[in-house]
Formats: sequence, C-alpha cells, structure tokens
Amino acid sequence: MHGLCTLWQWACINQNKKRTTDFRYAWKHKKFSASKEQSFFNFGRLKEIVLFLFITFLVPLSADSFTGSEIIQKTFQANFVENFLAEIKLDTEKASGETSTMRLVLLGKGNPRNALSLLVVFKNPPSAKGMKLLVKSKRNEPTQVYVYMPAMGKYFLLTGEDRNMRLGDSELNLNDLVSAIPWDGTHQLLREDTFSGYSCYVIESHLFGKPKKLLTWIDKNTFLPVNTQYYGSSNVAVKTLTATKFIKAFGKYRIAALRMTNHQSMNTTTMTVLSGKWHLDIPATPFDPENLSLPISDLMNFDRKK
Repeated sequence: MHGLCTLWQWACINQNKKRTTDFRYAWKHKKFSASKEQSFFNFGRLKEIVLFLFITFLVPLSADSFTGSEIIQKTFQANFVENFLAEIKLDTEKASGETSTMRLVLLGKGNPRNALSLLVVFKNPPSAKGMKLLVKSKRNEPTQVYVYMPAMGKYFLLTGEDRNMRLGDSELNLNDLVSAIPWDGTHQLLREDTFSGYSCYVIESHLFGKPKKLLTWIDKNTFLPVNTQYYGSSNVAVKTLTATKFIKAFGKYRIAALRMTNHQSMNTTTMTVLSGKWHLDIPATPFDPENLSLPISDLMNFDRKK
C-alpha cells in the first residue's frame, strides 16, 4: 500500500485534472509526450515509472525491512530511553576453576534524542569499593568515559588503550560497556538469522576507537541484542556476549542475565541483574564528572520507590 501511495503522488504531480484520473485513458491516448506538461506524467519519466513498478510489485518488500543504522536506532529507542537503577552481580569463572564475584550499582539516564549517561558504582570487592565509572554516550559524537578513584579523590578521562582495562577479574572491560550502545560508527544489515530460537537481524558494526568489528544478533520482536561477537585485528571473534535470561517488567521484555566468554582464555563472566527499577525521575547531578567525588547517598538522592 505504501508503494501504491508513493506511485500515485509521484505520477499525479502534473496530472490533467479533467481526464487523467483514469490511468487507462492516459495509456490509450498516449498522454506521455514530454512537451505536454499537463499529461498524466511525461515520457521522460516512463522508464523510471516502469522500473519503479517492477521493484514495487515484483520484488518482495518486507514491511519491517530496515537498514542497519535504523535497527540500531530502534534498539536504542526500545531499550535505553528509560531512566533506571539496577544492582548487578558479576560472577567470573576462570579456566583453572578459580572464581570471583563483584557487585555494582548501575544508574542510567536516557532520552529519545539518542543520548545515554551511565554511572557504575563499585560496591565490592573491598579493593574496588567506592570506585565509579561514568559513561556519556551520544549518537554521532565520541563517547566519553570517566573513572573516579576514591584513594586519589580525583577523576580521569579515559582514552585509547585505557578503555581496555577489565572490571576487576571479570572478562568485561570499559569498551564492552561503551559498545553496549554501538552507534558511533557504521552499521550494515548482513542478513536475517535465528539464534537460540529468536528470529534476528544480524548487524555488522565498525566502531570508532573500540573493537574492530561487532556482529550483533538483534531480536526482531523486542529489538533486544541477544548475542554479540567482538572481533580483534585478525578478524577473528575474541569474545562473545550472550543474553541468557529475560524478564518482563513494565510491559516489555528485558535482559536479566548475560554471559561473556573469552575465546582465548576460555574464562567466562556472568552478569546477573539482582534488582531493577525503571521510569525513575533521575536528576542530572549523578552524571556530571565534577560530582563523582560526592558520596553515593548524595548521588542517589532521588525517589527510588517506583
């Protein structure tokens, strides 16, 4: 129907109001002369019209066909525009059998204009308690990452290789957090595929200053990223982040657990959402780098009852 409406608007630009509302009349009386501006459409456009008809009616078009960038845009709009507060647990198991656990608090503030600020506060282990990370991401602009070190009482802007620092003993690094919203780069829809029973779009992303390449499987129904492969300079997947559990809250499905697998060390880190609240009225205070030195109680000074 959309194709028909577009064709109709195009073809009727120079219509003859008296006689050309009937397409068969125009065809029968050859109203395609380029010299007659009042004809149904001029002859110069005939080839374009025929090609347009061929594409519209003979080539199947899906109602939900999008470009890679449009799918990334929809992923953001479906999952990152809400203000939220969550407590996260990171359980890491090394190939040697050694295990470790971290607890984090995530505070996020998004808006429909494609901007997201994310504050990460470390609760334990004791060696990391009080450390804070601030990620400020905006479409088509470089993502900024700040780290606050309580022992020094200062914050620093991280750039380049600094973002490869891991979160404690986990297999997650700062680039992984930043790449959770892979929009500051180029995105191509490679194909449609099925992953763990989910019908997905497969998007190839090339990001600025982050992993060389990402392949993301995005569920076509919820626009949740259910699987992401991180590629190194040798174009080989070095890590994979997979959604392993979903919950339904506030009328939509949300990711409740993720597993990061390092294909080189064979270590894994499972990130589990212990608790979460959405649609909160969060002020801008926690997302100003100058405020990172404030106590957590001050940064969380807003209504958290929702």
